[in-house]
Parts: sequence; structure tokens; C-alpha cells
Amino acid sequence: MSLNDLDEDVLAQFTADVGGAADELVRLFADETRQRITRMMQADDNTKDAHSLKSTSATYGMSGLAGAADALETACTDGDDKRASEHLIEIETGVEEALKGLLNTLARSAN
Repeated sequence: MSLNDLDEDVLAQFTADVGGAADELVRLFADETRQRITRMMQADDNTKDAHSLKSTSATYGMSGLAGAADALETACTDGDDKRASEHLIEIETGVEEALKGLLNTLARSAN
């Protein structure tokens, strides 16, 4: 699974559910995700943030990011710092491209 994997059916359902607020909510999610990852890069325990990232990413159809966050959460829960660090670096490295894909897909669906 790639960090960029996006379930367009989930995103379409989300868009249908929230209507005209979709653009604003997705942009807010993107901003909060960037802030969360910045905070996670400096934290010792990322279990709660990884869980939140997993859940919110899934809400927006970002299955790749949700999967990576799930792997991070598991590593944190297991106390496997090395594996947690690897997953966090993977997320930090690829999140901008994944968010850009989400925003582009949302823009295309609006046209």
C-alpha cells in the first residue's frame, strides 16, 4: 500500500455527506495533519496522535495514510521505537504528496 492510496468512493461519500463544507473541511484536515506530524516528530509517544491520524485519514478516504498511521500506532503500542521511527519518517516524508493528491481529487470532483 502506498501513502498516496486514496479511496475515491469514501471521499465521494464524505463530500455528499457534508455538502458545500467539503472544501473547507478538507483544507482544515490538511492543515491539522501537517501540524500533527510536526508535533509527532518532536514527541516521545505518538500512540494517541497516530490513532487520531489513522481515524481522520480514513474519514477522508486516505487509505494509504491511514494504513501507515495504523502501523505507527501498532509500533508505538508494542513499544517498538525503531519501527515507530521508521513509520513516522515514512509518513513525514510522503504526507505532502498524499495531501496534494487528496486536494487535487476533491477539486476534480467539484468540476
